[in-house]
Amino acid sequence: MRVVILASGNGTNAEALIQAQKGRSYQVVGLASDQAQAKALERAEKLGVPTAVFERKSYDSRLEWEEAIVAWCQSMKAEVLVLAGYMRIVGKSFLEAYPNKIINVHPALLPLFKGKSAIEDAYKAGASRTGVTVHLVDEGIDTGPILSQEALDVDPEWTLEELEERIHQIEHRLYPEAIDRFCQERQ
Repeated sequence: MRVVILASGNGTNAEALIQAQKGRSYQVVGLASDQAQAKALERAEKLGVPTAVFERKSYDSRLEWEEAIVAWCQSMKAEVLVLAGYMRIVGKSFLEAYPNKIINVHPALLPLFKGKSAIEDAYKAGASRTGVTVHLVDEGIDTGPILSQEALDVDPEWTLEELEERIHQIEHRLYPEAIDRFCQERQ
């Protein structure tokens, strides 16, 4: 299935998805970002994936901005949207254009530690176990149906940076596997 990645930042998950696509049931056909300086754009371009930038400030309304991104995704013939460090709430335009076909990775075992600071929140809470969740996106924040999860037992001696590194290692392996399985089930 044809996949477009939406990313806002560094792009390590996007890079992992692109590098892992060979022999899988998904093909990354584009990457769109809401940040012109996102490292994800450079990573995708180096791997031969077309990119586009849609900065919110360039549009009169949120709706116009979302519709521009959706139109680009549709022009790329995307069948599934994959969020990889996309730091925006996905709005109605996306949900209507891609119902039950938007996937996100979250660096915690949902429903625990929702939101954008999940790793730090788990660390500060002294969680003995956390992990990674891959889920479908719905109207809520980190509330969609769970597709896959993997737990990680936390060593109390780890620094926040060590926990982040271990979470990212799981993401880079689990996310491509979950997307592959999702696409296989829909072909």
